[in-house]
Amino acid sequence: MVMIFTTSESDWHPDTGVTHHLTNNMTNLILWSDEYIGSNQVLVGNGAGLHISKVGSSIFHHSKTPLVLNQLLLVPNIQKNLISVKKICVDNLVYFEFHDSFFLIKDYSRKILHRGTFEDGLYSFSNLQDILPPLVFIVVHASYPLWHYHLGHVSFPILQKSISAFAFPIANKPLPVCSDC
Repeated sequence: MVMIFTTSESDWHPDTGVTHHLTNNMTNLILWSDEYIGSNQVLVGNGAGLHISKVGSSIFHHSKTPLVLNQLLLVPNIQKNLISVKKICVDNLVYFEFHDSFFLIKDYSRKILHRGTFEDGLYSFSNLQDILPPLVFIVVHASYPLWHYHLGHVSFPILQKSISAFAFPIANKPLPVCSDC
């Protein structure tokens, strides 16, 4: 059984400092343990320890690609629902890019899986993709020596085939002699 979160999207915040995903709402857990028996607590900024009620997992549906939340802790007194950046990256083979007014979650093929916002001092999950400014790409025409260097000092015949096959932008065509080779 898969349950979609009922909380609003801005209720979830990526956090680089937490070791586990945290929620204060039982409906955010799909699978869970009975009452948490351990003595561990969640330590918050003011030094207080908060009781952990249950441990579970869920699926985060706030992106085109659902993301698994393993070891989601139910902490009734936590003020914000937090997603551990480290855990979500490891469990889903993704990475975050944090920018001044938004963040991106990407897979390792660099496909954007989710865009979130920065509001009121916190990064938040949301569906504000249409509000984000368009990304601008600048094409730089590199020289033959630079491509030769970036491609691991390949021979010039292979370099020419690579440039032709992949349409690499080239600033000039002379074939220089590489002093390192």
